[in-house]
Amino acid sequence: MGLYRVKSQRRRKHNYYVIKAEDFNDYLLPHQKRTLESALRRVSRCRVRLGKKPVNHYLVVNVDEPYIQQLLHVMRKYGVHV
Repeated sequence: MGLYRVKSQRRRKHNYYVIKAEDFNDYLLPHQKRTLESALRRVSRCRVRLGKKPVNHYLVVNVDEPYIQQLLHVMRKYGVHV
């Protein structure tokens, strides 16, 4: 619930942080929302300065869903390391 971390298989560090929008809206105080939004804007600006897209887009799957095994099977079938 809330903040999820996806660990890299090789480095064992956190590569991504995912916050469900509903949790962001329900659990953070206004000043916390502003702080996080400000940090994300800074990341976007820095990425642009480096010639990158300001924001990447990802497909996020909740591993607690009942269909996760089928999805993992399809991903492995097509060579995705999970």
